[in-house]
Amino acid sequence: MSVWRPLVVVTALLVVATTEMPATAWANGRPSGSGHVINESLVGDRPSVASSVWGTDTTGALNSSTSTTTSYPSLSPTGAGELYFGYSYVAHTASAGSTPGFSYATTAEHNEVAWNTNVSAPNAYQPTAAQSPAGLSSSVGATFKAPAASISAVGSLATADASGLTTMSVKPQTAGDLLVLSAMVATTGFTVSSVSGGGVTTWTKAVGLAGSAGIDEEIWYGRVATTGSSTITVTWSGSIAGHIGEYSAQEFTAGSDLLPDLGMAPLTDFSIDTTTLPGHRLLRYSATMVNVGAGPLELHGSRPSTTTTTSYPGVSPTGAGELYFGYSYVAHTASAGSTPGFSYATTAEHNEVAWNTNVSAPNAYQPTAAQSPAGLSSSVGATFKAPAASISAVGSLATADASGLTTMSVKPQTAGDLLVLSAMVATTGFTVSSVSGGGVTTWTKAVGLAGSAGIDEEIWYGRVATTGSSTITVTWSGSIAGHIGEYSAQEFTAGQGSGWATDTTGTLSNGSSPTDMAVTQRVYTSAGGYVDEPTPLVMYYAGDGHDHWHTKDIEGAALTRVDNGQQVGVLAKEGFCFFDNVKYMLALPGAPQSATYVEPPSCSPGQPGALSASMGLSVGWGDLYAASIAFQYIDITGVPDGTYLLTASANPNDQAIESNYSNDSVWAELQITSTSVTVLQTGPGTAP
Repeated sequence: MSVWRPLVVVTALLVVATTEMPATAWANGRPSGSGHVINESLVGDRPSVASSVWGTDTTGALNSSTSTTTSYPSLSPTGAGELYFGYSYVAHTASAGSTPGFSYATTAEHNEVAWNTNVSAPNAYQPTAAQSPAGLSSSVGATFKAPAASISAVGSLATADASGLTTMSVKPQTAGDLLVLSAMVATTGFTVSSVSGGGVTTWTKAVGLAGSAGIDEEIWYGRVATTGSSTITVTWSGSIAGHIGEYSAQEFTAGSDLLPDLGMAPLTDFSIDTTTLPGHRLLRYSATMVNVGAGPLELHGSRPSTTTTTSYPGVSPTGAGELYFGYSYVAHTASAGSTPGFSYATTAEHNEVAWNTNVSAPNAYQPTAAQSPAGLSSSVGATFKAPAASISAVGSLATADASGLTTMSVKPQTAGDLLVLSAMVATTGFTVSSVSGGGVTTWTKAVGLAGSAGIDEEIWYGRVATTGSSTITVTWSGSIAGHIGEYSAQEFTAGQGSGWATDTTGTLSNGSSPTDMAVTQRVYTSAGGYVDEPTPLVMYYAGDGHDHWHTKDIEGAALTRVDNGQQVGVLAKEGFCFFDNVKYMLALPGAPQSATYVEPPSCSPGQPGALSASMGLSVGWGDLYAASIAFQYIDITGVPDGTYLLTASANPNDQAIESNYSNDSVWAELQITSTSVTVLQTGPGTAP
């Protein structure tokens, strides 16, 4: 399928002179407070089909000698099924040519426009027209890429001319169409500065020429955003009073957008959970995002390439005989490097620690390690000043990892030694608040980094005060339950003393790849093509035991009190891997009778280092999140008994493109006690 959208061209001339689920329409009188759940901090302008999808491919300009034949520029498109549009200024009176495949229209000032809606590589196209009597002519032309394989003209050429004229009325018919404008001034020294109006948000110059007959002629284009009667305004580089301005506009279409219409099926399976998080009350429920639109919701995530080499921060000590200690988090499996003078140890979570016990100014030190396969990595490092000139490692690296882990056993051997700890949690938003135990009286943070792979990694250190078996306890800024915590500790000695201190520190995110993937939405057209539109959405790889990529905040929910509308909680789950797994309304036009999007390959399961991922939801299908799934709850700890309204929404922050944003939510009125939840009434599922 191709990638083209409807276009309007304007010319301007200035001449001197799973389970079937029910769905019903929204009912009136739903409880107050059940509106669309939106995070206002995330909401800007809603994404839309971008104007850039209609774009110029090749352009050209041509001055012709005196003749009764007027030639347009010879252009060779680079793709298939493109649009050629040309404007020719003639000294006398123009008339249509007969070049096969081309349509012609004579402008108000007796010049000639020509177009062909199906030009393809590797051919070259050069239409001709005619003028009578013989005279000079000049022309400009451009080819335009479209979002669909079939392009056609809409209506007839709009054209106007008058002395000093700078406006022209048009009436574009379809949003997304291409409108093309050519502008010519039959004197030297004038060019078009800008174009506005005509139902187009952004006009772009395609090509211009100071023609041989002493004129300036240009082609501008833009995508129709607003249909109906409108006025195009052309701003020239100077006043054109006393000169004829001529404008001609032609609209082209390549099919309409088949947009999704997202919403929710009725909510089910309500319960109070007091076991998942001890001491907490969790309101669990099942939710299904559905699509009742004309086209699928199809998202594609991507990020730049990664590497098999993991680098530690480049650090320069200020003294002699210092210790360099670094920790590197990798997306896959780490292994030792070979940087001279450095020792390496692989951690419990297959990351890598490196140290050198004799680094000195003025040298800079930047060890490297490796990972397989290629992936993201990030690292932290620090140099430590010692109370003696000779430093050595004591014993081997102690390391431990587990979901929600916050402790690790160590056995320091000598009072006065330095104990260095690396701490990592495999999610974002957390930092270490404090460290205690491990035979150390006072722990100090050396360096920390929110790593490019979506983790937090830190180095802490302290002087051993008590030897023997002990437990290090790491306190994070919030609960890391459900997330991998990893800790590694190494003891170093320089003889007993109290002078251990950090000297220099550094952090590094390796490679150009961010943790998250940027997301485009593939919008299909009725003509059989598609366009990949940018969105504010992001995809990330889960750190909660779900081994696949998620789209962040494509669903949301909030719980509010019915009596005063106060919000008391929001959905804990923020990442969603969606695909066709529930049959919802398969009678809708365009609904496939079997699942189109399935996992795998949707969501790239088991591929944290993937550079791309995709997921989708077909017309008439739903994506179920069962009440039992991780984070499919609202924490209602401390919420008093009463009547509450639960509102769940698809696309809560309007970050995906859809045809209708008003029917994205569903609600349920609940009676909640300390141990039970009773459904009082529920809203109907989303319908077209």
